[in-house]
Amino acid sequence: MTDTRTGIDTVGTGVSPAAPPSRASLGWAIVAGVVAIGAFVVLGGNTHGGSALHLVGVAVPYLIGWFAAAAAFRLDRQPLSVTRALLVWPFGVACGLALRTVVVGALTRPLALVSLGALGLLLVGWRLVAAIAARLGAGSRSPDTTA
Repeated sequence: MTDTRTGIDTVGTGVSPAAPPSRASLGWAIVAGVVAIGAFVVLGGNTHGGSALHLVGVAVPYLIGWFAAAAAFRLDRQPLSVTRALLVWPFGVACGLALRTVVVGALTRPLALVSLGALGLLLVGWRLVAAIAARLGAGSRSPDTTA
């Protein structure tokens, strides 16, 4: 069952295939992706240091990687889908790491693991929270049949 307010499938699989996603849900998904990647880069920059220009140089490859993978897996068709985001996430991070290595320099195993874990949590996690909230909200709006 799809929540008509949010367009989120209440079992967490995303927008109903019968209805195209709203521009609002796609817009929020894009903003959330940029914010998630930005937060990851800024937190890493605060931990390891780096100028604002360096942070931009680190963020851009991750952004390109995420949005390229999102386009390849057609995340725009179901921008709130947990399942589809789980498909996009490892490829987006891998593309971002590859581009980051070209732009910034060496790739280390700890960086790859932290990037995969943190960006998975940030980019997939908010969709999971939204799906759970929609499911809980749908349950509270159900008519009471016990009367």
